[in-house]
Amino acid sequence: MTKTITAVDVECALVERYRRDGLGYWPQPEVVDVNGDRLRLDGVSLNIDWRNNMWISGYEVKVSRSDFLRDAKYLRYKDYVDDLTLVCPARMIDRDEIPEPVGLLWFYPDAPAGRPRLKYRRKPDPSGGDTRQIEHRLLKQLAQRITYGERPGRYGRFDSARQYVEQKRELDDVGDMLGTMLARRVQELERRLDPTMMRRMEQQSEAYGRLVEILNRHGFDQVSRWYRDDRPLDGQLEALDKALDHLVPTDTIDGETKRLIRDVEYLRRKLGLEDGE
Repeated sequence: MTKTITAVDVECALVERYRRDGLGYWPQPEVVDVNGDRLRLDGVSLNIDWRNNMWISGYEVKVSRSDFLRDAKYLRYKDYVDDLTLVCPARMIDRDEIPEPVGLLWFYPDAPAGRPRLKYRRKPDPSGGDTRQIEHRLLKQLAQRITYGERPGRYGRFDSARQYVEQKRELDDVGDMLGTMLARRVQELERRLDPTMMRRMEQQSEAYGRLVEILNRHGFDQVSRWYRDDRPLDGQLEALDKALDHLVPTDTIDGETKRLIRDVEYLRRKLGLEDGE
């Protein structure tokens, strides 16, 4: 069975490549565009170009065709890096589908040991983006590590690429779980606030009140309209159920009485008895 490639698998390969061959790799830096929207790249790598200048390359990871086809916002990222590359499983996207100057990097999950798992299908051209926001964020991260006594190693604050990926996967799982719980809670609140649902709940409350009044009027005081801590509703309903078990429905009594009257009248006629005898 073919193993499903996840974004974490691709990011692990990016971590290994650019923290081995470059100055480092940093996941998910944020920038703010001219409209005030926050944009989050999947990652950036640092290197030194031939003129001894720092070069910031951006990466967007896609692991499904549907995600690639419906999401074109990654093109906005090229305005904030020196070049931008789309990374995907091998042969999932062809270079003719990627607009210039964006590059295309294929991921080979089953590459033999010692062979690169990432290969360029098309190298990116310089995008001429303004990299100051990312430079500022990376410098801030570096300063925080130095301030708090963390030595920025080959994998940042992680001992290895595997440790980075494992922690990211754990955080993603927690985020998915909390996101699902929150979505369900919001959905439940929306359902309760729906006008139709609110009217239905009010009608049910009124019907319960009328039912309790009828029961109390006929001598069944096991249930009360008002909630009391010392008499939970479940206990009240159980007591009412037991009380009703010892009663015979009125319709049954009336039916049996009528049947007995008919039997008596039949016997009287058979015996020739007159009324009053």
